[in-house]
Amino acid sequence: MPITKIALITAVIGTAILLFLSQNLEPQIIQISKINSRMLEQYVKINGNITSLKHYESMMLLTINDGSGEITAVIYNPDKNQNLTGKSVMVIGRVKEYKGKLEIEAATIQEK
Repeated sequence: MPITKIALITAVIGTAILLFLSQNLEPQIIQISKINSRMLEQYVKINGNITSLKHYESMMLLTINDGSGEITAVIYNPDKNQNLTGKSVMVIGRVKEYKGKLEIEAATIQEK
């Protein structure tokens, strides 16, 4: 079998595996109090209650409390009609630092 066919088959199989893993792996739930600066740029999953919500032109800031701590989650281009204040949510997002404080850049938010 020519080397190009082997390379092509390996590339297709590798791509399929990566696609499967990226869609089926998600971070484990973590308490907000355990989020720290060593986790910058890592994805985390938290559950908590939204204690405040601020709408801006192109983003929304949610303050989320899980009983162990509180953190801000940023949503870019949110649904302007969405009112999540007081709701229980699950957030998956990347840990970022803004003005010396840790926050989560939300990839997904689900109401529980």
